[in-house]
Amino acid sequence: VIIVEDMIAIRHDVEDLLQKQTGFIVAGACGTVKEAIVLIHATKPDLLLLDIGLPDGTGFDILEQLPAPTKVIFLTAHHEFAIRAIRYGAIDYLLKPLDEKELTDALQRVTAAQPLLQEQIAITLHSFRK
Repeated sequence: VIIVEDMIAIRHDVEDLLQKQTGFIVAGACGTVKEAIVLIHATKPDLLLLDIGLPDGTGFDILEQLPAPTKVIFLTAHHEFAIRAIRYGAIDYLLKPLDEKELTDALQRVTAAQPLLQEQIAITLHSFRK
């Protein structure tokens, strides 16, 4: 898992929550689009936990630069981007402040979705083509 969150306190909270879950390893965490792209290329994560509003762009900017579709859970304070997140094939869209149970439920859906659902790949490819 890679966590992309510009607020350090939230990033640490999410890391702590992930440590309580079995089957998830934090490969890295960062707070900008630029750092995320480098980290993603270096680690090739199975899951991204993405904030939408970042200092140098958005979580969507990251998704548009990925070499291959990846499972995504958005962690954001912006409810207005939910439809766009669905179009990118997001597994879940969690609003801040994060609820531990909601994150746990979303992570369980990630586990149940192994490997990435073909429908999600199709949705993502359709969005990228537009």
